[in-house]
Amino acid sequence: MAKFYYFAAILVILFASESPLSAQGYSYYDMVGVGYTPVHIVKSPNDGTTHVFCAGKDANYNGLLDEGDEYPSWWIIKESEEMGEIIFKAEKKFDFDSFFKFPSGVEVFRPGFDWANDVVYIPFEGVIKAFDMIDFDIHDDQVAFINATSVALAGGHLLLTVTPGADQVGKLDVLNLTSGQVLQSVTAKENVMQSVYYQSTKGISIAMLSNGPYGEANGVVQYGAINHMFSFDLEDEVIVGKSPNHMIFNNGKLYVSVNGDHKIVEIDVETHETRTFYTGTIAFNGPRDIFVSEGKLYVATYQGDVRVINLQTGCVELISGEYSEKIETVLPLNEYLFMLASYDESYSSANYITINKFTDESPFDEAIVSYPLVGIRPIGSYYDDVQELYHVFCLGDDSQSPSWWTIDKEGVSTNKYTFPLGSLKEPFKPAIDGENRTIYIPHYNYIASYNLDDFTIDDPEIVPIDAIALDLAGSHLLAAVHFDGGDSVLVINLQSNSVIQRVYAGMHVRDIMYYPHFVEGNPKPIISLAILTNKNESSSESQLLFGAIKHMEHFTLDNAVDVGLNANHLLFSQYLQSLFVTSKDDYALHQLFLSDNTSKSTKLGTIGSGYPGQPYALFDMILVPTYNSDIRTLSMDDFNEQVYLEEIILLRYKVEQVDMVLDDAKPLSVLFVTPYESDGAYSSEVIFVNTNPVSVETNPRNVNSDLIYPNPTNGSLAIVLNDERYNMSNIRVDIFNQFGQFVFSLENIIPSNNMIHLVLPIENLASGAYYITVSDGKISKTQPLTIVK
Repeated sequence: MAKFYYFAAILVILFASESPLSAQGYSYYDMVGVGYTPVHIVKSPNDGTTHVFCAGKDANYNGLLDEGDEYPSWWIIKESEEMGEIIFKAEKKFDFDSFFKFPSGVEVFRPGFDWANDVVYIPFEGVIKAFDMIDFDIHDDQVAFINATSVALAGGHLLLTVTPGADQVGKLDVLNLTSGQVLQSVTAKENVMQSVYYQSTKGISIAMLSNGPYGEANGVVQYGAINHMFSFDLEDEVIVGKSPNHMIFNNGKLYVSVNGDHKIVEIDVETHETRTFYTGTIAFNGPRDIFVSEGKLYVATYQGDVRVINLQTGCVELISGEYSEKIETVLPLNEYLFMLASYDESYSSANYITINKFTDESPFDEAIVSYPLVGIRPIGSYYDDVQELYHVFCLGDDSQSPSWWTIDKEGVSTNKYTFPLGSLKEPFKPAIDGENRTIYIPHYNYIASYNLDDFTIDDPEIVPIDAIALDLAGSHLLAAVHFDGGDSVLVINLQSNSVIQRVYAGMHVRDIMYYPHFVEGNPKPIISLAILTNKNESSSESQLLFGAIKHMEHFTLDNAVDVGLNANHLLFSQYLQSLFVTSKDDYALHQLFLSDNTSKSTKLGTIGSGYPGQPYALFDMILVPTYNSDIRTLSMDDFNEQVYLEEIILLRYKVEQVDMVLDDAKPLSVLFVTPYESDGAYSSEVIFVNTNPVSVETNPRNVNSDLIYPNPTNGSLAIVLNDERYNMSNIRVDIFNQFGQFVFSLENIIPSNNMIHLVLPIENLASGAYYITVSDGKISKTQPLTIVK
């Protein structure tokens, strides 16, 4: 997996902040070898022994021990201390002589544990067998001749789920252990998977999980209290979704992992209320086994990690270290997390357990994190690479006016401008013209422009329009505006301050984005526009309107795609050639691939008040700040098909925006715009992370990186060659577009005092992202370059 650990490392510094949760995390500790395909781990409540059951290896799934196959095995994990370090070792205790029985097509191992007698009941093909957990030997090899897919203990009875065949209606057999007789059979749904016996306020109760027909989103939980084992029906049903695979009971609630929908469904057996927690996994890498401990739900995933959901907030708050293996089940023991991978990344049987250790200590110097004071409710920021300042805009409140602040490289904040009381809007969506040093701000009933250098107002009223969001399109300003009967994007000519076109923008427009779309084989981008809006006035269903623009005076957008519920922010990623949309009511990030106009959605793993803020693109990662007081990093998968939730950084503020300064693809500083504290109170500070807090005068001749400025450039470019190893008589400069296609070259350059001045053929280059390479035939260095026109 592509991981940018440098960014994660910088964010981990924030673990030193005041929030007691922010330092929590898991890191690799150890690995122990066991049998092939470990599928279950459990700790005995009696003697504390940790048992591991491995399903073995049946390469062609024929139930026979062919060459290269391995029968299931039973192991224990032993813990010892050596030289002050905890050491874990695995010891094999038993070899089984046949393969376990699983539900059709799913290797979900569900034995029944009788802890009162230290006996485990295991389903095999056509028979249930019992094993002694003290002596690790056969207790009874003919408990019942029933072809069960799972076993659960219910007092003196076994609950056995039975499926006659794929997609056939199953049943639950109630087996009396004393008589060996089936007392009754309860009808299940198709592909019954598992049962759970539990105690509720209504008495002894049973829940049954059925997958439903494979591929359909109708997995079902049947549950209810029973009077006795001889005759009962399970009266309550909940449809949980596509491909559920595991179910547990804890503290009055059933928890079901739903692999196909990438979620966990919580069912309150008393009130029958349900909650849904999304894991942020994608494709076939969804949730597997689950475990509850101390208010946290631990979810094993085929994404290669364990995700920890806070049951109070319902949000994923921690993700263990990611591995390539498919994690089937998990067990937290004290500060250790045991993760059993049934398969490796190629779906070959794995034969080891990975152990992570919990930590709450940051290895970084917290001195580089500061909390600069700004105005009340900071809502937006912009990094100005000309002045090397962050511009921060604050909404104020009923008594304090909105304000404009700057934060320098050392984290020092300065108030630069005060706006009229109540004049800024939330969300804050201005347009910035870095070349002409102007920012356009939508106020209530008018748009004004301000100077980025002297922090004064340039034009107090460009147009009397009550705009929702702005963006710049060359010499035109785009303004999203609400109108009765249908919203519009107005195209404003900045030379005449006149509206030259009105483009339909759906109902309740939210955001706009003017962007260059590169097509492979064409060095010039297609200039395009995206509009984020709702489908109709009475619905929260959002859509993205997008398409190419040929003339600003007249154009329409020909494409539309659904983007969730109550969408709030829009982002364009040059690197991924995608548009991204966050949506509030379904807590998702939607990706539109501009190569083929297809879209995919990934859940952020939040619910409740954990709404997403403005996303930020960092190469193949998308950083999504949330009002759950965290930053969620979503990364592109190995197949470049979809982003998935990869890591979470907890803060002590609700976060609206992330901004940063990069040097050679590494952050020099990061700014988190935080309008509210975690309890919802207004904030008057932001979070600033500076990786180089001490100002040091550096000899340019000893600096290894070339200095290229201005960047962004509108044509003129200066390059300072700071590497003494360059052969100054053989310098060449090449420029490539973001697809690596050559667009400009100049060779045999003779630098003057180690400096090159270039005038780029700007008429042949479109605005957008490029790469510039400086070389002398031996040394070659490449840096990002942005061209604006």
